[in-house]
Amino acid sequence: MNPLFPLRASGSQGGGASWLLTATSAVFLAGALTACGGAPATREPAAPDAYLAAVEGEAPPAQWWAAFGEADLTARVEASLAGSPTLHAARARIAQARATARRAGADGGLSAEAELGVVARAPTDGGARALSFPAGISARYELDLFGRIDAVVEAATLDADASAAAFDAAGQTLAGQVASAWFQLAERQAQRAILADQTALNARVLGLVEERFRFGKAGAQDVLRQRQLVESAVGDGARLDAEIRVLGHRLAVLAGTPPAAAPALAPTWTLPPLPATGVPAALIQRRPDVRAAWLRVRAADQRVAGALAERFPRLSFSASLSSGHVPLAVDNWLAQLAGNLVAPLLDGGRREAEVDRTRAAVQEALATYRLAVLEALSEVEDALARATHQVELIASLDRQLELATGAAERARDRYAAGAASYVDVLDAVRTLQTLERTRLSARRELFQHRIDLYRALAGDLPAAEGSPP
Repeated sequence: MNPLFPLRASGSQGGGASWLLTATSAVFLAGALTACGGAPATREPAAPDAYLAAVEGEAPPAQWWAAFGEADLTARVEASLAGSPTLHAARARIAQARATARRAGADGGLSAEAELGVVARAPTDGGARALSFPAGISARYELDLFGRIDAVVEAATLDADASAAAFDAAGQTLAGQVASAWFQLAERQAQRAILADQTALNARVLGLVEERFRFGKAGAQDVLRQRQLVESAVGDGARLDAEIRVLGHRLAVLAGTPPAAAPALAPTWTLPPLPATGVPAALIQRRPDVRAAWLRVRAADQRVAGALAERFPRLSFSASLSSGHVPLAVDNWLAQLAGNLVAPLLDGGRREAEVDRTRAAVQEALATYRLAVLEALSEVEDALARATHQVELIASLDRQLELATGAAERARDRYAAGAASYVDVLDAVRTLQTLERTRLSARRELFQHRIDLYRALAGDLPAAEGSPP
């Protein structure tokens, strides 16, 4: 850009340099306008004083997945945190953001360049061709009068900090995904085992019904119904086998390895106690995803400050030392020292539009941050509510199982004695077997709610779990 107010002085042949700062008054006038700049203030939304279902006790551990006491689960979470392509990509984004911040800082600092050239002159009057090697060194520095450079650097630094916080949030999400898939796989394998027991029992009952049919004590309809029940278990087994294989693939991919066969799990199903929820304000400060959203608000603020500063003049200084040939000779050098004051006059409203755009970006980032806060609070409240009611559901299922077991045994005894129809036996058996499998799913859901609660209360990843460099 050509300066509007060139400030240039030069000396040659060993002469000195003199300054001609004809626009100094414009600098001080522009400095008086800095009060109009700066980023608009933003406020963090207020958090409730307490949770609706607060829990007292111990704070959740940093490695919350270890609280379940499953060594295989802990190993798989840690392997996923170390090998996940998702986290590798997040690390690369942090490196990019930090490099961008360094570049922004370099753009606003002192810059210097050296130049060496070769010039060939055609021979004259039969003389030899003349070669010269002009050389020079130049330097430039911009005085950050209105904080434009500082705002750009600060915005880039905050973006890098937000990327680091997003890395921790991605790691916590990954740990939750691994834990969820692990317990889902354990539940499906338990479902498959109980289904095998149920299938064997149904096959024995089928034999009994077929025997009664041969002696005329049961109808063909009873045989067909029992065969249908056995075949239904075969279909359920095929579905569970597919789900088990898919979950095995998912665990492998989450760890950054090719899909593999599902491991045979033998969990203890020991539910850790409810962790202390603390206070909502502490959650907002601890959650990395919420912190990342707030850092992006601050970065957007700084961009507004940079856009405002773009409307004011820039003052830069440059110096150069050049020679017609190398080596430099005392009598053959040229030194230049210049100051440039560049002030915008007409730009068709481009700078004003950029200010409006950055201000709108702040409002967008602030709304995103407020949503992140609300979602964080909701995740805790939801997990607490589900965990409480899931315990009540499991207690009810236990009572139902006890009653259904007694009803099925009585129905079989009455059927063997000829005092009950096969339909009564079939209904009782189906109810019992459905409750047995529903109880397994409900137990796994209880563990899922505990995972959700730990995940909702989690902070940054422990340093040993692959925090970004």
